[in-house]
Amino acid sequence: MLRRGNDSRYHLLVAISLLFILNEPDLQ
Repeated sequence: MLRRGNDSRYHLLVAISLLFILNEPDLQ
């Protein structure tokens, strides 16, 4: 159960990171 919760948090972090990357093309 704890592992599932951590996985969900990880996915959320990845989604946020992707949003930031898509919103800031200057980084590339």
